Amino acid sequence: LAALVIFDLQYFVWHWTHHRVRFLYRTIHSVHHRYHSPFTWVTQYLHPWELITVGFLTTTNTWFFNCHCLTIWSYMLLSITISVEAHIGFDFPFLLHRIFPIYGGSPKHDMHHQKPDR
Repeated sequence: LAALVIFDLQYFVWHWTHHRVRFLYRTIHSVHHRYHSPFTWVTQYLHPWELITVGFLTTTNTWFFNCHCLTIWSYMLLSITISVEAHIGFDFPFLLHRIFPIYGGSPKHDMHHQKPDR
């Protein structure tokens, strides 16, 4: 759980920076925003640098805590589930944002792709 919280903070800072620094958005993060109506494969539709960076952050967080291999597997599964759920493009009643209202989920992320600040 700690690795997931840390990754969420890391990704928030990374994502926020790439939306605020015009050069980073235009050359790297805009690739992900080419789809204005996300679907599950958009989760991995990234600039190579973004894919490497996010993959590195996701993978190494569990190393710092010296997690058991089943904990790493569960963490990866949950990370992928959250990412896919955010890009699914549907608002099903059983999705995470219905259970945890503080989490925006698919509807909020769809709006983000339609109006990505830049």
